[in-house]
Amino acid sequence: MLQWSNTIVVIITVITVLIAWFFVVQPLVKALTRIIQNLSDAAGQVASASGQISASSQSLAQGSSEQASSIEETSATMEEMASVTKQNANNAGEAAKLVDMCSVTAENGNKAVTEMNSSMDEINASSKKIAEITKVIDGIAFQTNLLALNAAVEAARAGEHGKGFAVVAEEVRNLAQRSANAAKDTTVLIDDCVAKAGKGAELTGKCDEALQEIVKNVKKATDLTKEITNASTEQSEGIGQVNNAVQQMDQITQQNAANAEETASASEELSAQAQTLKEQVGILSLQVGSKNDGEVSHADQNLHTSTFDKGGIPLTSPFRKGGKRGIDKAELSSAKPSLAQGKSPVRKELTTTKVKGNGDHLEDRFKDF
Repeated sequence: MLQWSNTIVVIITVITVLIAWFFVVQPLVKALTRIIQNLSDAAGQVASASGQISASSQSLAQGSSEQASSIEETSATMEEMASVTKQNANNAGEAAKLVDMCSVTAENGNKAVTEMNSSMDEINASSKKIAEITKVIDGIAFQTNLLALNAAVEAARAGEHGKGFAVVAEEVRNLAQRSANAAKDTTVLIDDCVAKAGKGAELTGKCDEALQEIVKNVKKATDLTKEITNASTEQSEGIGQVNNAVQQMDQITQQNAANAEETASASEELSAQAQTLKEQVGILSLQVGSKNDGEVSHADQNLHTSTFDKGGIPLTSPFRKGGKRGIDKAELSSAKPSLAQGKSPVRKELTTTKVKGNGDHLEDRFKDF
């Protein structure tokens, strides 16, 4: 009787264990299997995302370095332009001073020509007065000649007593004739001087007009050089501001390059953490010990071999020696704006696993890796 009781107890215990296995343990194992599979998938996605982030960060760092180099060259060019512009402004200032000096000289020349024109007018007036005086002298010589002729006639009438007086009258007539000839020559010379003075006055008038035009042009040139000087000064200031902005851009670009390198380093660390997670998932899958666990372990091994190399470094990592990035240009182009906006290039939400058994619900959600 006791033996049958023990047998019944054993049978009941076995039945209880089987019931517990089919209704509690087996659903729990399946739930754990799904959780492990999701963890393995998540680890693979994290590894892939970290590789993409690393590649994008390296590309961004390289682009930032190239951009910083270009900005430095632009800054150097702007500094040279600023130096040249300042030199142009200084040259324009010197040219303005020279033009001012030329303007003063031209005005002085204009005044001198005006004074010379006045002097020529005075000479012309004096020549006209001398011509009038010469005409008076010519008239006096003519009258003297007539008086000498009358004296000679009277001396001839006097006979012997008038011979001496006739000689004197003849000499007086000769002197009058010589005075008349000299007056005529003087008149010719004075007329020639008056004509030349008139031409000189005409030439001085033309010189006066030319100098006045030169003075106007010099004043215009002075105004233009002043405008050039002001424009060069403003341009120099503007180039200085642009140079400052370029230098700030250079600093920002260098900071972005440093941040990109830090992001690449962090993504590499993330890849290492993902590898550690995958190893822990593998250990957990071995401890579960079922057929499904073997499938999970096999899937985990496939993910490991497809995502990581023998050294545990992601195949998409730019730090692999001799390896390929495994990321095309489209992924890089899509990743760069995301990095610029402070977002991860890979943002996925894993599926939710629900296991129903004996009214118990197991739920696990992984979000926003």
